[in-house]
Amino acid sequence: MQVKSITLHNIGQFKELTIPLAPLTENAPKVAVFIGNNGSGKTTVLKSLVTALSWLPARIRSERGRGLDIPEEVIMNGRSSGMVVLSIENTKKSFTWQLSKAQKGRKNQFSTDLKDINELADIHRTNLTENEQADLPILAFYPVERSVLDIPLKIREKHSFEQLNGYDNALEMGVDFRRFFEWFREREDIENEENAFSEIGQIINGLGELDSNMDSLFNAFDKMASLRKSIEKKRETRLLKLKMIMN
Repeated sequence: MQVKSITLHNIGQFKELTIPLAPLTENAPKVAVFIGNNGSGKTTVLKSLVTALSWLPARIRSERGRGLDIPEEVIMNGRSSGMVVLSIENTKKSFTWQLSKAQKGRKNQFSTDLKDINELADIHRTNLTENEQADLPILAFYPVERSVLDIPLKIREKHSFEQLNGYDNALEMGVDFRRFFEWFREREDIENEENAFSEIGQIINGLGELDSNMDSLFNAFDKMASLRKSIEKKRETRLLKLKMIMN
């Protein structure tokens, strides 16, 4: 999935701004960089992008899922409403959706259109239905409000770490790394259990080889006992013959 462009109407200091992004060709860099002075609107653009993208995982989870709304405080001063328009390309097909927000007590001069995102979300839901390991777009926002609040040594709650759970808090405006540490700890526990089972398997295999060696040893003892009996029988026969000769 590639973001093709984002357009802002009455958002932040931008009355109307369209930012086209370079196509991700095979040899082109896969990174888009925004450069500007403090207060030039970089964060406004990024948060608007996050707001629009948040509706994709929400609609993948549920047909009526809701993403983030445009905060009323980011609407340009003196304007009654604002809008964000996002265009992306997925498997060579274009999808465009738009979100709008009006100030309280004001009329919205724009409209919200989520038809394309519903279609895109339905494609991913269909893929997940047919294959629970189907790929999903990676969406993550790493804002200035990020923080490491704590590192949990124990997982106190039961968590699910399936593909859709990767979107939990991934696009929130302020996130921490607790869920990552919980995921990492669970993976570590799983690896430890797998290693323990592997060691148990090796021990069982070793016992099996020992049993096989013991069987061979017992068979050897049986052959030795049988050979000893045969020798003793031959000795008795020779002694009887010798006695007969002497008599």
